[in-house]
Amino acid sequence: MLRQIHIFYKKERIFTHNYALALGVNELENVLKIITSYMEAPMPGKIFQKPLSNFQVFHQGKGKVYYLMITDQIDSLQYVNKIFNQLVKKFDEIYPNPLEISQENQKREDFLQYLNQLQKDFHSKVAIVGPLHAGKTTLYNMLKVDDTERNIMDFAKSSNFILDNLSFDLWDFQLQDNSSLLWSKFVSGSDLIIIVFDISNYNLKILEKFLNLKRREGNLSKLLILGNKVDLVNKEYLKRIKNDLKIQNYHLISLEVKDSNLEVLNLIRNVLNLKQSLPHNFDPLLNKSKTLEKEGKLVEAVKTYKELIEISNQNQLFSYLKNFENKIFLLNKKIQEGLELKRKVERKKKFAAPQQIKFSKKVKVKNLPGGLDELKSSKKNLTPLPKRSKQKSSKDELEISPEDIKSNLQLIGKRNPMKENIEKSPKELKTENKSIGDPSIILKKMIEDKGSTLSLNLCNLYLSEMEQSLGRPLEYSDIEAAAEVFVKQEQTS
Repeated sequence: MLRQIHIFYKKERIFTHNYALALGVNELENVLKIITSYMEAPMPGKIFQKPLSNFQVFHQGKGKVYYLMITDQIDSLQYVNKIFNQLVKKFDEIYPNPLEISQENQKREDFLQYLNQLQKDFHSKVAIVGPLHAGKTTLYNMLKVDDTERNIMDFAKSSNFILDNLSFDLWDFQLQDNSSLLWSKFVSGSDLIIIVFDISNYNLKILEKFLNLKRREGNLSKLLILGNKVDLVNKEYLKRIKNDLKIQNYHLISLEVKDSNLEVLNLIRNVLNLKQSLPHNFDPLLNKSKTLEKEGKLVEAVKTYKELIEISNQNQLFSYLKNFENKIFLLNKKIQEGLELKRKVERKKKFAAPQQIKFSKKVKVKNLPGGLDELKSSKKNLTPLPKRSKQKSSKDELEISPEDIKSNLQLIGKRNPMKENIEKSPKELKTENKSIGDPSIILKKMIEDKGSTLSLNLCNLYLSEMEQSLGRPLEYSDIEAAAEVFVKQEQTS
């Protein structure tokens, strides 16, 4: 039975068609790891076969396009070979540019119709077997499509059987013989074997003969056992025969009862592991996610799309999966951009020049050795910071001429180590006897040295507000404090 078709271009999946449940996303990824070497160096015209636990993988490459076909274990390479070559030829004919397969157009619709015909040409087989007078022909007539019947030599007849848009060949044995040697040929190659027996009148030896037939000739086929005519027995009888039958997983049914065909179809659907109908909440969830996205509720939309991905995974809806994953990626990107913008706004709100420092207690300082007059006279010799320029230009930098430098020889002659430490800190020494440049540039450089950044215009504005707040010309230490405060605010925001 043909279950899935996957097509890859440059090792990226560009198309998937599901007929029935087979490989999920994780299982498919594991298969791709195994056949990576084949995909990297394909052998045109050569089909490879890889058995799995429940399925088989047939794969072939042509150029940069690689094809995977997933079938049941019953299907042989010789049987699949013709169908596979038809698939490769048709795709190559319709899509010279393989990436066009993603476009929804008439070309894609024609290709999908061809794939449906390909599944029909696969001739998946369902064989109905069992003792005489068990209800086999009743079941056959219930499931077959009218006017499609054909004879298989002189021992069987066959008709089309349609389930979930999938086509099957339904076989019914015609000879009135429980021990015919033709039973082996009848069940050979079946995807599904249905054993029907009369629960009200059965023979254990004959029933066991058909069970052995399945084990011997259809060990890779799926099995469904129906105990028919349950309407003819009571509950006490059913309890009594359970130990006699020694059969697990058989289903009681009455094929003559109305709507029994629906029950049989559900049983076949489950045994063959066909695609299940989408949950009733799938469409409402899809509409909800689109509405949330339009309303700008991106976080809630992502949550809803994740629910849809879970449903798609369970039902192996690869086309939906890709769309939903792309949606979540784009929505998360928008969410991150919004958060980053919000953080920038918050940082601007927190940004402000430091206020003038006020002390709650008065501090008394004793006079330094050497006298206050000497300290004042020495401070007069310190070079003040130049006024800031509004534009960044080397011409605006102030220079100090030699005439502006005044030295107190008396102080130099009388060295006082404690007083020198106060008058000349390491930072102040760098500013003596030479220009320190534009304060805005200095602030910008200090901030950058601390691992942050601020434009020159904002530095100029920052220092202007700071000078206005302090009510005096700025000193070098004020610029240091401004840089320290800004960087701390930046790190904590």
